[in-house]
Amino acid sequence: MIESELEPTFKYIVRQEPDRGRICGLKHVVNRRLLDPPLVFELQPVNETNPCDSVICHLTIFSADRKNNLSVLVKKDGMVLETMVGDNVVNCDWFTDPVDHLSKLFIVIPNISVRIVGQFCLQYHLVDLKSGYTVRGFTKPFEIYSNKIFPGNLETTQLTTSFIKQGIRIRTKEPSVKDPQNE
Repeated sequence: MIESELEPTFKYIVRQEPDRGRICGLKHVVNRRLLDPPLVFELQPVNETNPCDSVICHLTIFSADRKNNLSVLVKKDGMVLETMVGDNVVNCDWFTDPVDHLSKLFIVIPNISVRIVGQFCLQYHLVDLKSGYTVRGFTKPFEIYSNKIFPGNLETTQLTTSFIKQGIRIRTKEPSVKDPQNE
């Protein structure tokens, strides 16, 4: 994690990270196959005078070893495509935490798909737009599978279900019988 030299205005907890996904394809019309589960941050203000409600998150896709920015893909015909599609900039909002039932600030990122197969991680920049305070870090590595070997969807988490009930549009599917966790 790298922090800016400004006075911290918030702390954060990564509450949920992607584990897997299925390739969404290279065509202009994207067949949305989203990361599972969605990435979720909980924000905690450092002091009560700044509620840290102006924090945004920007995502960039990297190789699993965190060395290579893989944001663009150049096809054989010279066409340049974004490797990751979806909402890569998201703002925070107030939601009820399903664990302690308190209202808290969360950043929920439910709409990210990846166009190539492999192991990746997401680099995130959490930025307080009022103060300029910034934190940068990486998620744990996750796998994007081809359609033929995709092991299936994971069971929807309690956190994801809670955000759906509170109005966030998160596409979920029932876990596949291929998923060894459900057998």
